[in-house]
Amino acid sequence: MNHGRVHQVGTPQEIYEHPADLFTAGFVGTANILPATVTRADGDHAQVHVDGIGEPLTVRHTGTRPGPVKICVRPEDITLHRGGTTDPPPPGAVTAKVENRAYLGDHHRYLIRIGGTPVVVTTTRPVTDGEIVVSLPADDLRIFPHPTDPTEETPHAPVP
Repeated sequence: MNHGRVHQVGTPQEIYEHPADLFTAGFVGTANILPATVTRADGDHAQVHVDGIGEPLTVRHTGTRPGPVKICVRPEDITLHRGGTTDPPPPGAVTAKVENRAYLGDHHRYLIRIGGTPVVVTTTRPVTDGEIVVSLPADDLRIFPHPTDPTEETPHAPVP
């Protein structure tokens, strides 16, 4: 609920994995919310340019129209790419400086920035240097219209 209004009803897994709006995405668990622009949409897919990532991503999404949007991605869904391998990172990968790190027993949590937006990444693999290469998984991105009502924003920003 937000200001007495129910935003979504469902199982915890449904709400976490498929939030109905930005508020719900941020209210349930940690949500990275990034500014983006839909450049093309055909009813089943949208081509999304995420601020700070050079190549657009193709995301399965219906009902999206071209224009500014916000995308949501959970920290555990962001892919960490191991350095020093011969395989090049996939399209949409970005190198980011680690600003903060925390060892939390069963996983590591890193705070990075993508296009100036703070982003939390969680992984079971430790990062030894100050930079990591990450990519956003198109299948796990959720697209939301750019909010015009401040109560639709997420209730908190990501923190490491």
